[in-house]
Amino acid sequence: LCAWQYLPADMDRILYIDSGDVLIIDNIDEYYFADFEGKSLMATSISFKLEDDKPALFNREDMFNGTYLSAIARGLFNSGSYMINLNKMRQNHYNLEEYTRWSELVPMNYFGDQGFLSLVFVGDIKFFNHSQEIDLLYMPYNFCLWYFDKSPHQLNYQPAIVHFIGDKVFKPWKGKYPKLLEHFQVEDELHDLNELNHKQIEYYNLWYKYATMSKKVF
Repeated sequence: LCAWQYLPADMDRILYIDSGDVLIIDNIDEYYFADFEGKSLMATSISFKLEDDKPALFNREDMFNGTYLSAIARGLFNSGSYMINLNKMRQNHYNLEEYTRWSELVPMNYFGDQGFLSLVFVGDIKFFNHSQEIDLLYMPYNFCLWYFDKSPHQLNYQPAIVHFIGDKVFKPWKGKYPKLLEHFQVEDELHDLNELNHKQIEYYNLWYKYATMSKKVF
């Protein structure tokens, strides 16, 4: 989040992805080149508040509401994949001192990096949703594999960025594949692929395909 200090001045955006458990499998131009609409971050939403029984986005003022503050601290988005607006970061001069100040001001525990980022940038995040509507199951650019464990619905879109995350989902490097990837797998820590929802397996097999292309990656 201090990348703007080190990258060329003509670079206006970067994509952050978790290393290892995120796989890009399709074109991401729509996501990568989307308009930030003046926001510092762009991400896939996972949390909303209710106003008049209708879902609504959290804003900066919600930091002063104890109930809302707790929800924000748990994370308004999953940080496996999100876009950073370097121009806005330069404009607001976000730096390590600023983030440290925030960490000291926050009066509660937060849920990892996504909780901290939500607290710092609440109201300053563009949520990339289908037709900009609120839809917690539409996450083509940070498709969490827990979807297949929790949703009875068929997936009606093609994920472009897959995130190997969920309550029952083990990380892809823990799978028993046709051949042990000796350069980074420990044999007695592996899981049988039949532990997965059958719809998840194809993504593990795809991850394995890419993992075998080069040992240097690991």
